[in-house]
Amino acid sequence: MSLKWVEVLVLVCAGALFVGWQWRDLRRAREHSRKQREAQALKAANQAQMEVLEAPQEPQKPHER
Repeated sequence: MSLKWVEVLVLVCAGALFVGWQWRDLRRAREHSRKQREAQALKAANQAQMEVLEAPQEPQKPHER
């Protein structure tokens, strides 16, 4: 096998490993972003629920007959 073919094979393998590494990194970043969005949504929902619970309630008016 000539040295040129070895060089090509090494570069192709290195390229394939690089692409695989980038895909893995992209999946991790997407998962991290998804978890952050879920945490923010949960925090906002909890905060809204606390505001509702802490809001002073108006006294109920008696119904007129």
